Amino acid sequence: MTDPEAGQNAPRASDITLRACTLRACHDMAPAAWGALVPAGAALSQSATYGTVATGLGRAVERWQIAGPQAVAWGTCQILRRRGLRVILRGPAWDAQAPTDARLRRRVLGRLGRGLSVATPEEAASGPGLVPLMTPRFQARLALGPEDQMRAAMQGKWRNRLVKAEAEGLKVARLTGHAAEPELARLLALDSAQAGARGYRSLGAGFLAGWAAVAPKDLWLYLARGRGTADPLAMMLFLRHGDGATYHIGWSGVEGRQRHAHNLLLWRAMRDLAARGVHHIDLGDLDDERSPGLARFKLGCGAMPQKLGPTLWVIAPLARL
Repeated sequence: MTDPEAGQNAPRASDITLRACTLRACHDMAPAAWGALVPAGAALSQSATYGTVATGLGRAVERWQIAGPQAVAWGTCQILRRRGLRVILRGPAWDAQAPTDARLRRRVLGRLGRGLSVATPEEAASGPGLVPLMTPRFQARLALGPEDQMRAAMQGKWRNRLVKAEAEGLKVARLTGHAAEPELARLLALDSAQAGARGYRSLGAGFLAGWAAVAPKDLWLYLARGRGTADPLAMMLFLRHGDGATYHIGWSGVEGRQRHAHNLLLWRAMRDLAARGVHHIDLGDLDDERSPGLARFKLGCGAMPQKLGPTLWVIAPLARL
């Protein structure tokens, strides 16, 4: 069902001038031009492709540039809107040269979230008009670089399992675009069953179909097969955006786990993405209580925990800067 607020008839806010900066409305900017404004290191949900896919799925999307004096770029923020509720996922995305003053950033968030919004900022935020709903989460962020440095950053047990997997003779394939569609359908079916058993939710088939249509070269599906077998033992899916990539979903069967296929697939993805100028992979949530084994896997490959801000109600615009 299409969101009644989506499309050209949806109300669009214009520029907002504050004392310290300007929130510049970029709602109708071409995706490529918007993508050029998004700062390095921004999360998947703040990327141009994510917003374009969300629009295709019937969401109204707002795009704002945060500009300082003399129009110096300080950051961007992409906001989804549905039935009166505005959602800021891991935003704003701040540029490295932006001021780090917590009061300024808090008030920019308040202005962007005017009315009634839910926000999960990248950093701690609190104050009038910001009501905490959930405590901060931790993400696993994996820095990419030269191969020797990436292997040196791995924990010993993880690296030993990778060495064993490399000796297994597994065949690894990377599929993109239309070539990935048959195996992607298989992965989605396996992930759906896995999600039901483990109690988590992913963005689903509609989102991935939209991503494949908008940016087919930025959808990378890795498969590991044994010798002489057609069915994959394990799969991992990555979405590339800006200077980063995000691990989206994966699956491994019993044999794949026994042969440490995910270690091998992640290593191949690390090498390939680094070779194409990607600086980091977001491996998703770290949850020691619900998924301790998965948390150990993510940290073992060399990823570092990144603390995000809390989930907040943004219930009113804050005072003028």
